[in-house]
Parts: sequence; structure tokens; C-alpha cells
Amino acid sequence: MTRILQANDFWRDKVATPKNQADQRRDLVLADQFGRRWFMSIEILTGEPTGAITRAGSWLDPLKTPQQFIKVPPTDIAGGQWRVEIDFPNWIQQQEAAEEYWGQMMRRAALAIYKKLDPEDLPHLENDVLVREAVGRKPWPSSLVLRAAQGGDRQYLGLEPLDGEHRKAVGLPVLMTQQTVAAAPAVVEMPAAGHVPEPPDQYQPFVSWAFRYGGAKSIAEAAKQWKDLHTVPA
Repeated sequence: MTRILQANDFWRDKVATPKNQADQRRDLVLADQFGRRWFMSIEILTGEPTGAITRAGSWLDPLKTPQQFIKVPPTDIAGGQWRVEIDFPNWIQQQEAAEEYWGQMMRRAALAIYKKLDPEDLPHLENDVLVREAVGRKPWPSSLVLRAAQGGDRQYLGLEPLDGEHRKAVGLPVLMTQQTVAAAPAVVEMPAAGHVPEPPDQYQPFVSWAFRYGGAKSIAEAAKQWKDLHTVPA
């Protein structure tokens, strides 16, 4: 019986203990092409990242870099060397395609709303409230911002605080604007009772006028009032 127990102990020592997850993975903090540090876990054998890759250190990420554009190309797996690379070329290409499609949808929406579209109107469609409501938000961040970041713009890369121009470009509130709003009167002065201003000559302001003074309950009703006002009797 003693010999059997000794034999079992011998073979137990010879058989390799199965590795757990901690033995197969390794935590790393690696720098990208701009020197920004990222935290990740990798498979030791393949060098492939496991789970999300997150920023490490005190720098910010104003562009909210999507995971699919954070690449970890293994340069020397055998030697245990890895690096991080932000795939700006593909990111920019996809964003430009999304912007082009969004622009097409804006033009279609404008034609559906206004029935005609002059070339000089095209640059202003992005600021048209009705068109924006129809097509939704513009793809973010813009390809121009991404190109600036690819070129090493330290503010877009989160290595320096954003100034007003950069904040506006990424859709953040501009500090000076916030101060102006805070200084504005808390109560908006209303027109005197019984006084109704003349309807505006442009459609978009007219819609606001119709809701406030014309009794319109929907955009369709406001549009009908506009049509009735501008239809010349036969």
C-alpha cells in the first residue's frame, strides 16, 4: 500500500499542472505612435489583445477612439515586444464615406421639405433645423479633425487642454459662450398683450412664428399657413 501511494506522488509531480488564465495572459502598458500610453491584456502565445484597450495615464481622449482603430501589431512575439498604433487612415476613410452619405441625405431632405434647392443654399443646409431633424446628427468627429490629429495636433490627441476653437470642432461647449449665456437675463421679455409681430419672410423663422402666434400645432400646419400666405389668388 505504501508503494502505491509513493508511486502516485511520483507521477503527480511529473504531470504538468494545467495553466490558468492568469498564466496565459499578461498585462501591458504600451505607447502609440504619439507617445500616449494604453493599458491592455494580451495572450502570451499569440500577442493578441484580450478585452478592451483603455488609455493609461493622465492624458484625455477627446476623439473617443473606437476600439476597432486601436491596433496592436506584434513586432516580435517571440521576444515579447508589442506596440500600439492608431489606424487613422482607415478611420478617416470610413468617416469621409459617412460624411458624403450624410450630405446626400441632407440634400434629399431639403428637396422634400422646400421642393426646390438652389446651389447657394447647399453650404447652409447643415445649419437648417428642419433638415437636421430629418437626417440626424452629422458623423462625429469630422474627417478634418481626424486628419489634424493624424498630423500630430496635440489638443485633439488629448495631450494638451482644448481651446475654444478645438472645443467647437469636437462639439464641446465653448467656455466664452457659457459665460455669455450665464450673463443673459433669466426672463425673456414677452411682447405686449394683443401685439402680434408681422410674419417673417423666410420659411424657417416663419415656422417658429406660426407655433407662437399662428396657433400651429405641428410642422405640417405651419407649412400650410406658409403656403396659404404665399399663394397668389387666381
